Amino acid sequence: MKKLVIILMLLGAAIATNAQTPFWGATVGVQTVHVIIDGGDSTSETAFQIGAEAGYQFNKTWSVGLCFAYQLTHVSDYNLSVFNLYPFVRATFARVSKVDFFGELAVGYGRQSISKHQHAYDYDFGYDMDAINGVVAGLRPGIMVHLSPKAAITVRTQLLNLEHYDGSTCFGFGLNGSSTVGLQFTF
Repeated sequence: MKKLVIILMLLGAAIATNAQTPFWGATVGVQTVHVIIDGGDSTSETAFQIGAEAGYQFNKTWSVGLCFAYQLTHVSDYNLSVFNLYPFVRATFARVSKVDFFGELAVGYGRQSISKHQHAYDYDFGYDMDAINGVVAGLRPGIMVHLSPKAAITVRTQLLNLEHYDGSTCFGFGLNGSSTVGLQFTF
């Protein structure tokens, strides 16, 4: 038992001397979603996303964090809701004055559900289709503009995207599909 206490104390001291910096932030985003409806008709819709994140910056290059995001898309008479919870690793690969250029690798949990809109003339209060669970992953390049030593604006886009829900896999590549803007605060 004494050895365990000593090991935990040494581990705590090592972590404390490594100058880790906690951070938290919030993001808003817009994404173009391509949806196939009614057995073959394809449509492109705009999805809106809000999110929150928290994590640790180990040094000027490496950070880890956890992100929670909620996305809503209106398609025809339905709402598509997506909830994502994923850890990420961020590597800052270039720094110019007050601007950092970084890349993030994220892998986590996703949940999609579809609900029908309620119309004024329709007395049906809508219904929820079965929600499906899955795995989401992505590579997200971005920039961080430091406003002060404790506050920064982050801008990200989705370069690679992989989603696997209930036997269906979707893979995407491109810089114009999804963008988020956020604020990040460090302690």
